[in-house]
Amino acid sequence: MTIKSRDRLLKYLVAPAIIFSFVAGVLPMLYALRNSFYNINVRLPMQTERFIGITNYRLILGDNRFQASLRNSIVFSLEGTLGAVLLGLAIALFLYYFLRNKPLLLTGLSTMLLIPALTGRISVAYIWRLLYDPVLGLINHVLGLLGFGTVEFLSNNNIAMQSVVFTDIWQWSGFAALFLYAGLVSIPREYFEEAQVIGASFFQRLRYIIIPNLKGLLLAVFLLKFMISLRNFDLISVMTGGGPGTATETVDMYLYWLAVGGRGLLSRASAGAIIMLVITIVSFMIIINLYQRQKVGE
Repeated sequence: MTIKSRDRLLKYLVAPAIIFSFVAGVLPMLYALRNSFYNINVRLPMQTERFIGITNYRLILGDNRFQASLRNSIVFSLEGTLGAVLLGLAIALFLYYFLRNKPLLLTGLSTMLLIPALTGRISVAYIWRLLYDPVLGLINHVLGLLGFGTVEFLSNNNIAMQSVVFTDIWQWSGFAALFLYAGLVSIPREYFEEAQVIGASFFQRLRYIIIPNLKGLLLAVFLLKFMISLRNFDLISVMTGGGPGTATETVDMYLYWLAVGGRGLLSRASAGAIIMLVITIVSFMIIINLYQRQKVGE
């Protein structure tokens, strides 16, 4: 096979994926962008569409409920991502220092750590909703045995979001741990041997050896987990439905209610989706820029 024919074959093989990405991703985005400049109400299908410019953007940016849902989305994504990465790093350090030379135990524990990430988010949501249940939940049963009162994890405004975030951290910390453990194994052993010779403490090794060598991988895992956290509709919808009140309502839940579940304001919801898309792209660009700077500095 010549180079020219091979390149032609590669184009044919890649073409279906490109077409699918365009149909499933770009076209809906362009359709939402177009709708955001019109007055479209799905509850009034006979209403004539009228171009209204940036009115939808002005209205949704001034919407207090949209602002609250945006804050909830940021809190959920950042807390869930930071928690999963930090807990994953702690688990990776445990695997490295205590189980690295015990392959059977390491394999078994690694498999267990991967199971939550492979479990569907809706299944995870139902499991943890049951665990948090004030009457039937195992967590409240244990708290009762320890002498504590019943805790309304998903019905208390003050802790509902943190309870959902903890579920997200539980699901993805093991996934992050395996990535970071692979990074730890790749660090030359000579670094740790020299640190042991000069009597460096664990925290000195962490600060001067582990973190500098894992900085790029930590940013990559952070970016991957942040992307996952932005898709939170299924988890929160099952666990709290956005409640109590709107305490755990995120942007995607609010936009769904705005367009379909409540007022039928498809055009205003489209404007909110475009705003969220811009925020997401800017966030990714910042993280990727940090990652590229780190790679250049190595």
